[in-house]
Amino acid sequence: MPYFAPFIDATGLHIPTYQDIEDKLVADAKRIFGSDIYLGPDSQDYQLIVENARAAYDTMLTAQYVYNNRSPVTAVQNALESIVAINGIKKKGKTFSLVTLTLTGTPFTVIQNGIVADSNSNLWDLPPAVTLDAGGTANVTATCRNPGPITALAGQVNIIMTPTQGWTSVTNANAASPGREIETDSELRARQKVTVANPSQALTTGILGAVLNLSNVVSAQLYENDSSSPVTVIKGVTNPDGYPAKSITMVVDGGSDSEIASTIASRKTPGCFTNGLTSVTVYDRFGVPSVIRFSRPINTAIKVQIDITPMTGYSSEVGTAIKQALLAYVGNLKAGQNVIRSELWQAVLSADKSDYPVFSLDNVQLALAANALGTANLVMQYNKKATLDIGGIVLIEAV
Repeated sequence: MPYFAPFIDATGLHIPTYQDIEDKLVADAKRIFGSDIYLGPDSQDYQLIVENARAAYDTMLTAQYVYNNRSPVTAVQNALESIVAINGIKKKGKTFSLVTLTLTGTPFTVIQNGIVADSNSNLWDLPPAVTLDAGGTANVTATCRNPGPITALAGQVNIIMTPTQGWTSVTNANAASPGREIETDSELRARQKVTVANPSQALTTGILGAVLNLSNVVSAQLYENDSSSPVTVIKGVTNPDGYPAKSITMVVDGGSDSEIASTIASRKTPGCFTNGLTSVTVYDRFGVPSVIRFSRPINTAIKVQIDITPMTGYSSEVGTAIKQALLAYVGNLKAGQNVIRSELWQAVLSADKSDYPVFSLDNVQLALAANALGTANLVMQYNKKATLDIGGIVLIEAV
């Protein structure tokens, strides 16, 4: 389209394209110096026009960037963080996965700065000093050496990396609680949208926003049953134990039990029953106790089999990219979110970054870890969170 001067309307700041600017400068040169002026790509005059057009366009882009950074809807990076600070929130940094371990050995053995590993070679740090009890055991929380959503299923953290006399074994009865990557701009925008509802009359939205803003909370879902009868399905999500009448049910991943319970207690209405598998007693300012309940996600391991036919340009790096794309998709799912086969299909195809396809995707099968593979979507209950590790992915390359 022809060149136009930058302008602002209801949809924002509009600027011409680089090509529009260059075409205008070429037309101006011909108008000033004559239509017979030579402006071929090898001419000095044309090269000067290109440099001027680039400088003008860069300046306009900067103006657009500054204008967009005035709103949380379009702001990015540091500018977005500055805006959402008005709402009392900030971008969440990386967190580390945590796992509860059972250590066994000779009674009263002291383990200094112990390190263990899982079957995927991830390292986990024990507390600085751990002493086995009179029965020769100790239950401790270990922190993954690397940040991010690193998973470990039950029984996978079982390798002692710092041998200590008297310490004979380590294992984890339950799956690790995954950490998270640095919060993305889109995630921060979504959280800001909820957080601004904190003081609103929609109390459920305010509760959800307040809990999401707590330190180390990764995700949270809230289900409200405002009817006078218990139900088992809300928003298409099933709770086999039921959602009691006049209640709220929250599933919170990460954060402190006491902080979550206190936040819910301070915002819920009188008489509203809080439902969940985790119970915490909180006290109001008069010292009156009340029990607040919510649930934690239960990691549910799944497995995936991908059948492809390699084509020209396919390499092992593409196969690795396919597995990483699947891990990223499942890792971003929250408790209660179903595993959709078509989205797994899309995740696999997204791993092909070449101009022409380097593999043909023939089939995607999925199942819970203990079940037979199939093509049906995996339906998750309200507190079940799908997890997938690299060992749960089978990539079959047709010959």
